[in-house]
Amino acid sequence: MAVDEARILVTAMMHEVQGEQFYRMAAVASKDADVRQAFVHLAAEKARHCQVLRDLLAGVQQGQVCFDPEVLGGAPAADALAQVASQAASCEVETCAFKVGILLEKATIDYYRQAAGETDLPEARRLYERLMAWGYEHLDSLERTYEQITDAWFEQQRFSPA
Repeated sequence: MAVDEARILVTAMMHEVQGEQFYRMAAVASKDADVRQAFVHLAAEKARHCQVLRDLLAGVQQGQVCFDPEVLGGAPAADALAQVASQAASCEVETCAFKVGILLEKATIDYYRQAAGETDLPEARRLYERLMAWGYEHLDSLERTYEQITDAWFEQQRFSPA
């Protein structure tokens, strides 16, 4: 196994672990049960991504590289974020957590784009492209929720950014 393949996979796992831990911290800090559950859901998806990456690394190390896209299951549940905007608008911690989540997803997407270009393994490339697509779905949901939260916050402050 090329050292670069291992480095790419381990760095990808690090991105997923950092995302998982951040979303777990955000869940603990959240005052609203629905918002907390949305963060717990995101953390669980990150943990699942990390396990798939670990499995691929183990396969690469054993010379049995295979990746079945179905192992990730269906698309990420963006609905977990759709209903939380109104609850989070008055919660500064949650608002900050959504903003940081956006930045984390962007960094992860950028990394998977780079990894897909660097890997020599078609299975790894497919996985990175799949995880990048999921990252875009997370990012879209987080951005929509953050926009709704900030709009509601501006209204509560009786301030219009326009």
